Amino acid sequence: MPMVTMLGDVIQKESVAWNLPIGKFAAQADTLCLYLDKKVTFKKCFHEILNNGADYGKMPGQAGKVACVTSSLLPTTPSAVTLSQLRTALLSLHVEKLLAANGFQVYNSNGGCQSSVLSLFDVVALDAASSAGPVSSLHEETADVNSVRDKLLEVASSSPFTVGNQQTSQADEMLPVSKDKATAMAIDAKMFLEHQKLRRGGQGYDKNIGLINIKVAEAWSSVFEQVVTLEAARERLNDKAPSVVVHVTAVGRQFHQQQVDLLWRLLGNLPIPQTHVVHGRVASQKDRGNVNGLSAADFVKLRVEQMKEASVVKYGDHVKGEGWEKTIGVTTSGVIKFELLGTTPILNVKLDLSEKGHPLNNKGGSFVLYNYARLSTLFQHFEEDVEIGEKIHIIDYQIHNY
Repeated sequence: MPMVTMLGDVIQKESVAWNLPIGKFAAQADTLCLYLDKKVTFKKCFHEILNNGADYGKMPGQAGKVACVTSSLLPTTPSAVTLSQLRTALLSLHVEKLLAANGFQVYNSNGGCQSSVLSLFDVVALDAASSAGPVSSLHEETADVNSVRDKLLEVASSSPFTVGNQQTSQADEMLPVSKDKATAMAIDAKMFLEHQKLRRGGQGYDKNIGLINIKVAEAWSSVFEQVVTLEAARERLNDKAPSVVVHVTAVGRQFHQQQVDLLWRLLGNLPIPQTHVVHGRVASQKDRGNVNGLSAADFVKLRVEQMKEASVVKYGDHVKGEGWEKTIGVTTSGVIKFELLGTTPILNVKLDLSEKGHPLNNKGGSFVLYNYARLSTLFQHFEEDVEIGEKIHIIDYQIHNY
């Protein structure tokens, strides 16, 4: 019997005790294709959905563990937010909710910047920040940032990976320096990566990372200042040590965020896993508007006006009043989230930014929301017909012949 067939046979027998057992398998050459038992799978899925309701899909297997989410967002005002920053903020929000659904206690160390970006959704009548679920912001509390900075500088000044610009007889030699005397200070990240046996290139850290500046011409680098903020946030967790740190960043800020990762790993003595969720650029579709110069606020306003226009076309003069404003706002928020989150993060998002563009003309967010509402209405009418005896209840899933 071929090895791949023997493997399939073993897996099928072992799967009897699984939640979703294997019904059959097909083996050909070096390929093994497994097929779930359709009847059992359908019954299990229906059972889980009916039993768990809105909690279906949540897997609290990481209960009690702490996750810290940070991003490459910088302090800004809502009017200055770019489309890329909006995508970063929404992706961070999505990551937080996924972690929370898996049982993590989630903390956002960049909550102030993220809230500033998401405040754009106030114009569409939706408090996006409150929809993050059980996520706590570490940005709102005050902290003695100066003492944290001094602590990290003490570590840097005694680290074998720290170099400065003090000159010796060899003009190109960089020597360790003290934090008080240095006009420049940096970390030799290449040496640190080799020492820690961390991977470079490919799926690892950028192979071009060399020196990471801490201080340049008597000014703190942006990388170091972000590390200070992260370390201050970690200290506010007290005894809740993070199990994982997730960095959410645009592809153009990936190099910067990897430097933050390494510098924090070294100065903060951070042995925990750090992972990076990198998203692509936000562009416009060909001949469908221009993304250059368009702020996130302009984009949100465009989508609100288009959704109002689409609603008037479909429902006429009924579209007025506070109820309709809220409906249009919530729908627009959903459409925007579908547009910016509806593809694999690393891929570029291409938006239809023409004023004549119609949010109902594609298979995006509005299409999904419209059909969800339509199905909900159909089920509601069905239940009403059952109550008055015009229709019978749907057959119990446990006795249905699959």
